[in-house]
Amino acid sequence: MKGMNKQKLFFILLSLLICTAQSTRAQSRKISKGDILEIIVYNRAELSKTVIVQENGNVDYPFVSNIPIDALTLDEFRDLLVTQVAKYTGEAPIITVRSSGRLSIQLVVLGQVRQPGEILVPKNATLQGALTMAGGPTSQAELNRVKIIRGKEHPKDTLYVDLYDFSLKGDPGLLPPLQEGDVIFVPGLPGISDVKVIGEVKSPGNLTVPPGTSLLDVLYLAGGPTTHADLNDIRLYDAKKKKDQRVYLNKLIKESRFDEIPTVSPGNVIVIETKHLLWKDVIEGLRLVTSVAVPIVMILYYSGVIDRR
Repeated sequence: MKGMNKQKLFFILLSLLICTAQSTRAQSRKISKGDILEIIVYNRAELSKTVIVQENGNVDYPFVSNIPIDALTLDEFRDLLVTQVAKYTGEAPIITVRSSGRLSIQLVVLGQVRQPGEILVPKNATLQGALTMAGGPTSQAELNRVKIIRGKEHPKDTLYVDLYDFSLKGDPGLLPPLQEGDVIFVPGLPGISDVKVIGEVKSPGNLTVPPGTSLLDVLYLAGGPTTHADLNDIRLYDAKKKKDQRVYLNKLIKESRFDEIPTVSPGNVIVIETKHLLWKDVIEGLRLVTSVAVPIVMILYYSGVIDRR
């Protein structure tokens, strides 16, 4: 009987030691964004509160609302609270701080998104939701090979997600659940880049085009040529090769030599010149002016507006 009591006492003491060790380990854990913390102030119910660590590291609690607490341990945060609350109560309060889990997880989103970096998302957020919170994918994003890098071991686990396939099938099972610390990388489409179109087009500026886009396609993506555009002499400048090519687009189109229209490359500059005024244009302009002016002069003359003397 005595042996059984000793055995029971041993297991009780062992359980207490394990609980104490777990509690100590929990108290020494660093506070992270998204943590739910219970603050209990003994005999001060109005100061006892449950708070969530916000994305900027702050919590909505009097006396410490402007102090980032992420990266502090629970014990360090409790000591900070004791110091700050004592200024209000006039005495050192008895405060307990404990973690009650997390409402959100922290991720890193990199690559072809508009706002890459660390983000805080709800626990049940999907990959699409995470990309939206990172500003959404850019027009150059390759969404059929989004990479999720997971784990602290080397090599890390890597998952590939095809968001195009998901959008076609609408199957939520194609989107893996996100985990704390996941790194999401959105690659760019190979060869996608900007070309600059300047001169006599309706919408000059930078255009994002896929590889293999022809000069003619780029011209119309820029709104098309203006009435003053000289399509007989287009400049195609390749900054990498330091090469300035002249393209006689009108001639190629008239002769149906479409396969000879060059394609553009990343970084190309396309200049659409203003067409030169030719003698035939001058003569045509004078003929037009004369055809309009002469009848007007004749009408004015015979109506007496112009003095016949």
